[in-house]
Amino acid sequence: MFHRNTLRLDTSCLSKHASSEEWNSIQKCREKLEKQIHAFHNRLSLLGEGLQQINVTTDPTNEDGKQSDSHCNDSDVDNEEPGKILPEMVVIQLPSSFGPAILETMGLSEIMKQELELQKGQANDILEELRLLLGHKALLFRTEVSQI
Repeated sequence: MFHRNTLRLDTSCLSKHASSEEWNSIQKCREKLEKQIHAFHNRLSLLGEGLQQINVTTDPTNEDGKQSDSHCNDSDVDNEEPGKILPEMVVIQLPSSFGPAILETMGLSEIMKQELELQKGQANDILEELRLLLGHKALLFRTEVSQI
């Protein structure tokens, strides 16, 4: 599965003068991501009638559609079509997007609980990775300081 954030970073790092090979690679990744998002939204719409009105909105990271905290210096990319919603900027509709009232009336409160548990697990995974990185950094600091 292709990650949206990786695609965002890759597109923000491309310059206006990127090669056609680089743009073709980005376009293939966008098409793949767009298919995955549409397939996910189609499966979601099968859950109930109230969920069929899926709004394709963009991520509110930045009003012009660019990621505001780019790690690259050359973020002046002009190769996108104006007015086109890029797949890496689409907000993916999860059960929490619809609110607990709608999900409870449709009998889908269990899905809401599952999403919450998945979010907790993801947060725990990230915290564990952060703990490991901080421990590694502390070890490196101790070994470098003790050598001085």
